[in-house]
Amino acid sequence: MDEGYFATHIRRMRNIYAERYHALRDLSELYLSEHLDIQPTQSGLHTVGFLKKDTNEVGLSLALNKKGVSALPLSRYCLKKIEKQGFTLGFGAVNPDQIKSSILVMADTFNELV
Repeated sequence: MDEGYFATHIRRMRNIYAERYHALRDLSELYLSEHLDIQPTQSGLHTVGFLKKDTNEVGLSLALNKKGVSALPLSRYCLKKIEKQGFTLGFGAVNPDQIKSSILVMADTFNELV
């Protein structure tokens, strides 16, 4: 830490996570804009995608999970029914290629079920 390596590491990781977030946002806009509204984020490793149509978020989440994509329903984090349905979407642990393949699976699943 005294030699500045930690600060260098933090800057490098911020750039990596920003690249991953932008990949998620841009690919979602390209392939999922009919179904999801991705929320902007300036920090963290997750963001929220609100469903644009009244849909069973839990059912969609389970279908995605069976296909290897984790998109946890927002209702999982709430005690009461929430106004907007959607998912928490993590991007910190996956590279842009993995994000793209997951977005394509999501688009196929949404088109099948919604």
